[in-house]
Amino acid sequence: MIDKLYTTPSPNIDPLTIKKHLKKHYGIEGKLTFYPSDRDQIISIKTDKNQYILKVYNFFEDLYNVKMQISALTHIHSSGFPFDIPIPIQGLKSIKHISKKYISCLFSYIEGNLLLEFDERDKHIRRIGVLMGSLAHSLADFSYKERSGDFPWDIQNIKFLRKNLKHIENKNDMLILKDFISKYEANIPPIISEIRKSFIHNDGNKNNIVLNAKGKIKGIIDFGDMTNSFTVCDPAVCISYIIQNSKTHSSDITQFLDGYLSVYDLNDYEFRCLPYLVCIRLSISVTMAAWRKKLFPNNKYLTISEKPAWSLIRLLKKIDLDNWI
Repeated sequence: MIDKLYTTPSPNIDPLTIKKHLKKHYGIEGKLTFYPSDRDQIISIKTDKNQYILKVYNFFEDLYNVKMQISALTHIHSSGFPFDIPIPIQGLKSIKHISKKYISCLFSYIEGNLLLEFDERDKHIRRIGVLMGSLAHSLADFSYKERSGDFPWDIQNIKFLRKNLKHIENKNDMLILKDFISKYEANIPPIISEIRKSFIHNDGNKNNIVLNAKGKIKGIIDFGDMTNSFTVCDPAVCISYIIQNSKTHSSDITQFLDGYLSVYDLNDYEFRCLPYLVCIRLSISVTMAAWRKKLFPNNKYLTISEKPAWSLIRLLKKIDLDNWI
């Protein structure tokens, strides 16, 4: 099922069917805008008074995992989380297209601009840490059964990496990723009992962070990669994106962690994990891109961070990971 989720194209439901679905289930009509996506179909609906996001999930997305995400969003919203998140509206609905039925959900829209659209990324780094620390605090008491299946984007999933390294065409690059895996396996399992687990957003990057009209961080979107993993994986994911294309890695990490730790603490063992988790996340990113761009060569969204990720990977290969963070 997991392989099918990543080898099946995103839904491509026509605008007329989407409009009929929206009117039937939500009583809304408006201008549709279709956004690029990894594996789902994302549509913005702008009415005379409001704006919404409709998400149509991949045909092979597990219903259980979708329900988990919806439940988590509801929990975060009621927890006093100090930033905006998409709010599910009226629960999950079925939408039929040709001979298939898809799961869909309508969400509130967070007005603003994505961090991606701003050049002054540096001034937001500490606040990104506050955002992710606040999210960790809100999710700390969220209870749900673990995500079903071996989720490729979970940093713990070394099995996915080993299976798919064959898609890395450059031998030297493949050896770097193998070295990262070896270092992970040498350093993480011995202390795994000291590393906390919780549900995490798992995709805190500049495409998913929203700024308000004054250029300040307003909220976070796209909980589609949410999973139950090491709590420290969320800061590791953010760091892996923040320091891409950066010339001030140490300063950026310090700023981010200063913000994160002002809200949510990490223990000494979790700190020791961070460099290895960052390297594995980057390894998953480039391996996934190498695999899926062969399947979907026209979907540029799949390789959006491939080049900067490889540049960072080659740099980290030269660094003493034991003393990096």
